[in-house]
Amino acid sequence: MVRRRHRRELRTLGLGEAVATAILAGIIAQIVVQPPGALASVPDWLRYGAVAAGFVVFMLARKSIFAGVIAGEVVMIAGKYWLG
Repeated sequence: MVRRRHRRELRTLGLGEAVATAILAGIIAQIVVQPPGALASVPDWLRYGAVAAGFVVFMLARKSIFAGVIAGEVVMIAGKYWLG
């Protein structure tokens, strides 16, 4: 009885994580393709490069969403600073 409930809870947590990751991916895709406000002044190649860097770090950091998002932001901010 306890095992069955435990398995069900684990499946629910896995589903919640998958939904959260999908929502984050959709938001990132929308921001990259149709950038709002000041982000529109950032060149396309820099936005796509930041997403690629974030994805690489995400995979290397054992699928850590936090590490991937931070890496993408660091690339974006550094690239914008370098461009002036």
